Amino acid sequence: MAVITKAKGHIQDLGSVAFAENGNILGTVGQHLRLEEFELWLELIGEHAGLDIGIEYEVHIQDEGWSRTFRNGEKAGTEGQGKRIEAVKIRLTGADAYKFRAWYHPHVEKNGWMGWCSDGESSGTEGESLRVEALQIVVLDKGIDLTVDVTEKFKKHEIQIVPPAPEPAPEVGPYGKYFDTYEFACDCIKGYPIDNPCDGYPETEFGKDPNLKPSLLDAANRFREYIGMPVVPTCGTRCPSSNDYWGGVPDSLHLFGGAFDCTIPGMNIVEAARIMYQVIGKPVRVYPDQDFMHVEESWLDGVYNQEQGYYIY
Repeated sequence: MAVITKAKGHIQDLGSVAFAENGNILGTVGQHLRLEEFELWLELIGEHAGLDIGIEYEVHIQDEGWSRTFRNGEKAGTEGQGKRIEAVKIRLTGADAYKFRAWYHPHVEKNGWMGWCSDGESSGTEGESLRVEALQIVVLDKGIDLTVDVTEKFKKHEIQIVPPAPEPAPEVGPYGKYFDTYEFACDCIKGYPIDNPCDGYPETEFGKDPNLKPSLLDAANRFREYIGMPVVPTCGTRCPSSNDYWGGVPDSLHLFGGAFDCTIPGMNIVEAARIMYQVIGKPVRVYPDQDFMHVEESWLDGVYNQEQGYYIY
């Protein structure tokens, strides 16, 4: 994913928050706090570095209605006024915008996660006095559609066992067919204010680039092949400085290349975790409220709801 969404925002009682990118949640879920202001911009890397593409957005603000259009890192919303954002519109701009689509959906008071929208559609509520609490944004190739109804995936069906992935062709990168180096890099090179940062690729017993256990990389690529939808890694291997910044446990598997986190735009995360365990064969700690799953190599046997403390499968 070479068109990377970047975001930061201002949250009730918490103030300005750290960066979020590529489908990571900006805001809070389950804390009943309003998102009051945010900024969006794009980072272009690799073969897309020279593209003419930007991002613009509008917000529906309590007592004010729809705002003017903001662009490429401008602040949308309010600070210090105690006003909630109630809805958003986001779209891409520039000569190369037609090649991609910006997908977004907010987590709204009393409604939870709204459906995925794109191309400037209104997402949220108007006239109901409900706060937006969190927001996810991701830019994908034009042909990918996140509006597909995935409800049917909760129906009982025979499990198809996916065989191990074949040896990759020479042109496939070290992270397999579906992922690039940056997606699994340490957060030290992703804009976070981490003290004593590493170069983005802390060395483990499995190497430096890649530094994730090969069986986990294989699982990530087989999972992506099976579901036929974008998989957005949110955490790969961490260095000690990054682990301290995020409050990770001292023996976190992320330190040793033994785990990765990801979210799947457009798919229920519990269903994704079930597939990862029952079809791909990897144990998972799932965070339903935060909409991501932690895939690991460990003694864990099943899909464990880390937020509630019980096995789902």
